[in-house]
Amino acid sequence: MTATHSSGHSDLRAVAVTLLAEWRAELAVVLREKFAGRLRDDRQHLCIDMGADEIVLARVNAGGEQVIARAPRAACHDTIAATPQARTALNGTRNVVLRFPRSSVLHLDLELPAASGATLRQAAAFELERLCPIRPDQLYFDCASVRSGRVARVGLRAVMRAEVDKAVALCRASGLGVGSIRFEGDPRAADPRVFPIDRNAFLRLWWLRYGAFALGVAAIVLLAALLTGIYLRGAAEDDQLMTQLVSMDEQVAAVHRMQRDVRDLRTQIEFPAAQKRAPLLLDVLAQVTDALPDGTWLTELQIKGGKAHISGLSKSPSDLIGAIGRRPLFSNAQFGAPLEGAQNGTERFDLSFDVKPVGRP
Repeated sequence: MTATHSSGHSDLRAVAVTLLAEWRAELAVVLREKFAGRLRDDRQHLCIDMGADEIVLARVNAGGEQVIARAPRAACHDTIAATPQARTALNGTRNVVLRFPRSSVLHLDLELPAASGATLRQAAAFELERLCPIRPDQLYFDCASVRSGRVARVGLRAVMRAEVDKAVALCRASGLGVGSIRFEGDPRAADPRVFPIDRNAFLRLWWLRYGAFALGVAAIVLLAALLTGIYLRGAAEDDQLMTQLVSMDEQVAAVHRMQRDVRDLRTQIEFPAAQKRAPLLLDVLAQVTDALPDGTWLTELQIKGGKAHISGLSKSPSDLIGAIGRRPLFSNAQFGAPLEGAQNGTERFDLSFDVKPVGRP
C-alpha cells in the first residue's frame, strides 16, 4: 500500500517537473523571437556623428539611419540641438550615442600570453606605448580579448583624448548626455569604464535597450518562484500525507497482529477444555478393535462430536451390538441400516453408537 502511493506521487512530481521544463523552453523561444532584433539593433536611438567637417544628428534603428540635422563642426556648440528638426527628433530626450569616424581610431591586434583582464589591459598599454608615437596618457583606449589555449588575442582601440573630450563637451554644451560612444564600422561600444560616458544617460539608454526584456525576465523569475513555491508546498503536503498513510498502515498492521495474538490465546485457552471433552481417537479405535468379534473387518470409521459410525463386513454382525455396548467408552449402539449379504458368508453392516467424553464414568 505504501509503495503504491509513493510511486504515484513520484510519477506526479516527475510529470510536473517535465511540464515546467517544457514551458520554460517554449517561453525562452518566444522571448528570443520577440527581443532578438531589439537586442541586436539597440532599438531606436539618436546618434551624433563627429565628422571631420560637420556634425550629423541621425536616428538609428534596425532599418538604417535617418539624418535629422547637420551643422558645421566649427560652430556647433548649440547648433546641433537648436534646429527645429533636432528639437522635434529629440522631443525632450537628451540621451545620445556619440560616434567617431573610422579614420580617428587606431586599431591594434596583439597576441599576448593568456592572463586576467586587468593584466591584459596593462600589457596592452605597454604595447601601445611601444608601438604608437603618442603617449598613452593622451589616448582613450580599451581592449577586448579572446583566449585560445595559452594565448590571448587582444583587439585594442585608441582615440585621441582631446578629440573625445571636445566632442563630449560639445554635446554637453548642447544639453545632451552621452550615453554611449561608438566607432564607425565597429559593433562593439566603447568601454564605459574608460571613456567619458555620462552615467545617467548610459543607464537610460541601457533601459531603453533592455528594459522590456529585463521586465520580462523579472516576470518570468517571479512566476517561476511562484510555481516553485506552489510545487514545494504541494510536495510538502504530499510528504505529510505519505507520513500519515505510513502511520495508518503501521496502526492497521498492529491491529492485525493484536487480533492474531487474541485468536492464538483463545485457542490456547480452549484447547485443554476441548481435549477434556473430546474422546481420543486412539482410545476409540483401540476399543472398537478389541470389541470386534472374529471374522469382522472395518471399512469405515467416523467420529463426529460424540457420535461414532462404523461400517464393514462380519460373519456375526449381530454380536457387534453387544460387544460395543459392553465397552465403557460406548453406549446406545444400533444398526443404522439393515444387514446385507456379502461374499464368503459375511454380511455388510452399518453401526452407530455414542462415545462418552474422556474422564466421564
